Amino acid sequence: GKIQATVDNARAMLSASPSLAELAKSYEITRDQPPGSIADLPKSTPQAEAFARQLKSQGYRFVGPTSVYAFMQNVGVVNDHVHGCFRAITPRRVP
Repeated sequence: GKIQATVDNARAMLSASPSLAELAKSYEITRDQPPGSIADLPKSTPQAEAFARQLKSQGYRFVGPTSVYAFMQNVGVVNDHVHGCFRAITPRRVP
């Protein structure tokens, strides 16, 4: 089932409008502060849940909010680098 879903997802991606990249960017999550620790990281977010619903409506299979959130982390539309990591968000200073 998962192998066939992979093939079906590839077909859905080729015919997707908007593209998967544009769609992912539309669900970007911004933060003012980096997470304090790994324990503070969510497994999913409302944006990931909405993104998963949209993907399913476009014909994607085996896409739930947790796997979609992991995808969002991997493609860089959410920055979950924890405080102290050189890739973490630099906190904004109030003037």
